Amino acid sequence: MENIFDHYDLLEVMEGTEKRPENDPEKSPKPKVDMLRVFGCMCMALVPKKLRHNKLDAKATWAVHLGMAQNSKGWLLWDPFTKKFLVSRDCKFMENLSYKEWKAENQAKIGVRLGEVKSNGLEHVELPLELSSSSTVTRQSPQMNGDEEEEEVQQGEPTNPKEAWEGPNGKEWKKASDEEMGSIIENDTFDLVNLPPGRKAISSKWLFKRKTDADGNIERYKSRLVAKGYQQQEKKDYNEVAAGERVAKYLGQTATVGLQYSAAAQRRQKGADGVEPGRLYLTAFSDASWASEPEDMTSVGGFICCIGGGPTAWESKKQVDQALSSVESEYMALFRAIREVVWQRRLLAELGEEQQGPTPLYCDSQGAISLAKNPVLHGLTKHMKVKWHWVRSMVPAGKVELHYVKTTAQPADMMTKRLIEQQHWQCCKLAGMALN
Repeated sequence: MENIFDHYDLLEVMEGTEKRPENDPEKSPKPKVDMLRVFGCMCMALVPKKLRHNKLDAKATWAVHLGMAQNSKGWLLWDPFTKKFLVSRDCKFMENLSYKEWKAENQAKIGVRLGEVKSNGLEHVELPLELSSSSTVTRQSPQMNGDEEEEEVQQGEPTNPKEAWEGPNGKEWKKASDEEMGSIIENDTFDLVNLPPGRKAISSKWLFKRKTDADGNIERYKSRLVAKGYQQQEKKDYNEVAAGERVAKYLGQTATVGLQYSAAAQRRQKGADGVEPGRLYLTAFSDASWASEPEDMTSVGGFICCIGGGPTAWESKKQVDQALSSVESEYMALFRAIREVVWQRRLLAELGEEQQGPTPLYCDSQGAISLAKNPVLHGLTKHMKVKWHWVRSMVPAGKVELHYVKTTAQPADMMTKRLIEQQHWQCCKLAGMALN
């Protein structure tokens, strides 16, 4: 085991040999051992949703078990990829697999040398605790080859001021840091006070982030100076945080909540038949059911095109290519829907009903919509056929305009799977089919 872990090895031994109070050994509570695991074994730690950039990111990461966290409920872990400490209560332990054995097996796969690690290069980082205290089985994080790992490092954000200010974009990061300090001074953020006897000040840390637009172009460089909140100890540095936690959870869970008109409501706004006076209006809906075929685990995609509030074309077709996620299957379904939309737009133009502006296409996958609008995610879709990415050219060309719609307001849902009777009639109603 690495020398850096010796300190945590000692803490683990001390926790396991804690004695009961000598004044009343019979009434003192028995120590809890249900969370004890083999020191130094490998485990898979859950990566919280807020730390994943999209649905294609890994949901778990390898880590080394170092014992119980001192100031929070969970296990103290060490990430061999980022070389940082983390705390998580959602882990799957492989107690028969040591770090040295894992390192020997994965040395060639990870693409970077996991050499000797010095303690002064590590930082304590606590992962947000999202799930219950029960262990959760998670999927293994996919390994990257050397080229992909090097690309990730080059495109990553600086982790400390020296790396930011002395790097290739040092002037931009220095300017962003000066703006942050100027804002702190201008708003009188901090008060200079004397440190209480026997106490240590909470350290601070610089965070650096590149802000990009929808196309992935860098708009600005942002720097923030924050306190290392994980250094605080309950009852010493703070007394109650429940209210703050509730506010933070509320803001996090309602970030995407807003008013959303369903497709049927939008058609009603244009007239009783979904037609604007004097012209025909084309609308499309796209959906997919990921890995719904039990024999070969392929997906089923479907779409519905409506003119004047009624369906004029529809499709339910098994996808030949195997999608690795629901986002990919929805992305492939968008391709077939947009292809039909382009043809119907040409047909309407020949009939004297040329469409003014892009055709609204409704999809219930925000990940697929982001993938179609943002070419920056090319690294996650390199394995997909070139033809599927034709979708991206139709959005800026003004042929279609992608909108998110909830599954309950998605009529194309009936084209991808079997539904109960009530849901089926609801989809028929949303598609504009008259029912007796």
